[in-house]
Amino acid sequence: MARKDNHQFNEVVQMIRKTDYIHRKESLNRDETVALAISLFKNNIGWEDLREHFRRFLGMDSSLSKEEIVASFKENFKKKPSHKLLWFLLTRQVDLGESNHTKNLTNRPFYVVMHSIYKDTTSTIEQAYSKKCQKQ
Repeated sequence: MARKDNHQFNEVVQMIRKTDYIHRKESLNRDETVALAISLFKNNIGWEDLREHFRRFLGMDSSLSKEEIVASFKENFKKKPSHKLLWFLLTRQVDLGESNHTKNLTNRPFYVVMHSIYKDTTSTIEQAYSKKCQKQ
C-alpha cells in the first residue's frame, strides 16, 4: 500500500510541476502557508535546533496521526512562529565558505538586512576589520 501511495504522490507532484501553479496571481492561502511552514520546518530543522528553538513548533503529540498534526497546526496557525522559522532559516542559509557579503548573491541581501537591524554592532565589526587591514 505504501508503495502505491508513493507512486500516486509522485505522479501528483509531477503533474502539478507541469502546470502553471507557480505563476498564480493570488497570494498564498492559509493551506499553502501551512504546507510551506511544515515543509520548511521538516526539511531544514535538525535535531539540535529543534530542541533549542522549535520544541513546540508543530505541537506534536506522538499519539496524533500525520493528518491530525497538520489539522491541528492549521487550526492553531499563527504567523509569529512561522516568522521565527523564516528568521532562523535566513541566518542559516548563508554561504560561509570562500564567499562573503561583497561577492555572493545569497550573502549580500542577508548582510544588508542584518546591518540595518544591528547597525551599531556590524559597524563596530567593520571598523575592527578595517583597522586590521590597514595594519597589514
